[in-house]
Amino acid sequence: MRLVTPAKVIEIAFTNASTNELGFIKDSIINAAQLRWIKPALGDDLWDLLETESLTSYSAVNQTLIDKLEAPAAFYVKGELVPDMSINTTSAGLQVINTEYSSAASDKQRGQIQDQSFLHADSLLKEVIRWIEKDENINSYPTYYTAKNVLNSTPIKGGILL
Repeated sequence: MRLVTPAKVIEIAFTNASTNELGFIKDSIINAAQLRWIKPALGDDLWDLLETESLTSYSAVNQTLIDKLEAPAAFYVKGELVPDMSINTTSAGLQVINTEYSSAASDKQRGQIQDQSFLHADSLLKEVIRWIEKDENINSYPTYYTAKNVLNSTPIKGGILL
């Protein structure tokens, strides 16, 4: 199941629409980002249902959910790609990508872009979860369990509830 296409990742998450990074956006990266970031929020049961329906066609309510998940998925994929977009793995080792018309971003700048992508994605995903949990929508997703959503867990730091 793929929540977003490489072209949509560029359209939604990249500031430069003429970015030609389709070669970086592989299905395996999209899948890994979905499994790492989105599946824990939806829970295994709802995720499994969506995967099963992806083999045929989604029900109307699940298609609405898939459409809402496209934007957070795009930003999560972008965040996962930042290291690969700035460093090339070659037979000579890791090489910083640089062209004669630009200079490479610093580690700090790359980290800021990556953090910003994940913050955008988190905000968008939290809004999707809020939408699922609304009284008028929650009954449409019987395989979604609020208690299993990792975003709804109580954060603990050093033994102190936050």
